[in-house]
Amino acid sequence: MSQMPIFANVVLHSLKVDTPDVDAQALLFAGSGEARKFVAPERLPQVLHAFNKAINSTFYLSTSTSVAALLTSLEIEWINVKGKT
Repeated sequence: MSQMPIFANVVLHSLKVDTPDVDAQALLFAGSGEARKFVAPERLPQVLHAFNKAINSTFYLSTSTSVAALLTSLEIEWINVKGKT
């Protein structure tokens, strides 16, 4: 759930920096699939780059969280939970 705000913030920031004339909020709600309807063809690469950058940011978050969980689990002592028979 924490990835959606990161995605939205990165898209909005990238669009405001790279393409200030594009309505970033409307484009974010429409999604990358509808980008061709909202922007001029010469602006499309910058818009798609903003969406790509945002997706990469969410993947970095997922990957770093997984690595942290893995490293934490390596510190747990392995014990036998079966009873002695």
